[in-house]
Amino acid sequence: MMISKINLISLILLVICVWYSHGLTIKGRVDADENWFYLEKFCFENGGQIKLSIDWGVNPGDKALLLYSDRAGNWGGIKKNESLSCSEKKLYASYTFYNNFNQDIVYNITQQRNRWWYFVFVNCQESSISIPSFEIKMTNNGDRFDREISADQQSIPQAQVFFILFFSILLAACITSVVLLSKRGLETKIVKQLIGVISLKVFGLLLFLVNWGHIIKFGYELRYLAYFGNLVSIVSSTLFIMLLLLVSQGYTISIYYGSLINKAATAVIVVGFTAGCWGIFTLVYYYYSSSSNTYIFYYDTIPGYVLLAIYLVIGLFFGVCCFRTHRKQNDMSKRRFFIMFACVFICWFVSLPVVVIVAHFMDPWVRYKVITILNLIIDAIFFVALTIIFRPTKTNLLVQILNKDEKLGENSMKMKELD
Repeated sequence: MMISKINLISLILLVICVWYSHGLTIKGRVDADENWFYLEKFCFENGGQIKLSIDWGVNPGDKALLLYSDRAGNWGGIKKNESLSCSEKKLYASYTFYNNFNQDIVYNITQQRNRWWYFVFVNCQESSISIPSFEIKMTNNGDRFDREISADQQSIPQAQVFFILFFSILLAACITSVVLLSKRGLETKIVKQLIGVISLKVFGLLLFLVNWGHIIKFGYELRYLAYFGNLVSIVSSTLFIMLLLLVSQGYTISIYYGSLINKAATAVIVVGFTAGCWGIFTLVYYYYSSSSNTYIFYYDTIPGYVLLAIYLVIGLFFGVCCFRTHRKQNDMSKRRFFIMFACVFICWFVSLPVVVIVAHFMDPWVRYKVITILNLIIDAIFFVALTIIFRPTKTNLLVQILNKDEKLGENSMKMKELD
């Protein structure tokens, strides 16, 4: 109930921010010991608008604002040869705003496809540049959501709102399952842990939602919110891995659960993989993802490939655990359960390499939103799958197994665990 109230408040705040939004804004002053100063990038749709307000100072000199499109002959030419002089880089600009205006001006963007545009202040006749104050507002075409954010991010806030509501409904279903299983005297530990996993996922999405609201209302992001939103999502994913590994070893289901080696391996995997994900994500977030670079999926990097290889080894370990636990069972219904469980959730482990491949070959102006939404869809599918597997219905294979164990006095969690 508390989660639902928080979700409702967050959605209301986001709607208010959208209603009073003004577009992405970069503003401030520039005092740099270089004559070519990169500001920001923005991905425009096939049309958009830039509003400029710049105080050039008492001695404007050769100061100008350059706009580079992502074409190979513009920004691409500079990225190929970053040793170019200021004057040479200036030749690659798609459009130049000279310092001969004092009032606000508006520039309309027209193009055939979504493109990144890069903003740079220059003062090629000097070795430094000083801009007392400036304000640049950028808006896209589209509805009140989409016009306020970069085209590569469009549809992400709407998708995250949808999945907050979806996961909240799933949380309600899981809580109902816990209540019904408890009334029948059956184990609820797995479903309770799934509630924790989904709750963390919702909390991470709420952090993103607050960040989107701030971008839409005030024109700039709170980077720490996006950063911690990703870290919470990583913890949610690694706890889901732990949950799958526990079930694969017979937790709450088989009397053979409890191998000290498997317990130690699971603990090392969860702690180590979480630390590895946090470390590599932080590296990518602060090192690879400089403001001039487009979105980089942290698994689609050299250290990310190492992490992906470890992830696949964990998936193999999951499959081996399912197979070994299956072989130990005398009850055919339990054997069928572990075969089914392995077949379903091996697909979850395989899904991440597929996402990495998609990210690698995706165009940069759609990569961010495609990967974000694809990951949410995958999580939703397998959260629902685990919820269905542990649903409290008489026809459910797992409920039949737990009922049988209760009647035979073989409830695995009431017996001494085997070493």
